[in-house]
Amino acid sequence: MLNLNDLAKPAENLADDIKDYISMQEDKLKLETTKAASTSIARLLAMVLIILVAFVALLLLSFACVLLLGEAMHSYSAAAFIVAGVVIILTVVLFLCKKKLFVNTFVKLFIDVFYGNGKE
Repeated sequence: MLNLNDLAKPAENLADDIKDYISMQEDKLKLETTKAASTSIARLLAMVLIILVAFVALLLLSFACVLLLGEAMHSYSAAAFIVAGVVIILTVVLFLCKKKLFVNTFVKLFIDVFYGNGKE
């Protein structure tokens, strides 16, 4: 004879399994989000640090060029204007190429971080 308790057990197990599955999917989503956020923050901080070091190096290099040109030209103010002109030209070139150099790079970076690129 068919017992109703025997039929109810698989349904209870199925409900528990569904709850466990949903819980595991939620945990997986949290882990993936945390991994993506931490990776993007780490890369962003690394880029900021590299940019900061490059800025300091450019500043020191500019100062050294002013001293070198100023001594050669016997006019530190003229040398400062020449170096400032070169820096302004470099800034304009970077500004004009900003989309290609920076925006596209950051878009690719975030796509790799959030959607993965097959490498772990």
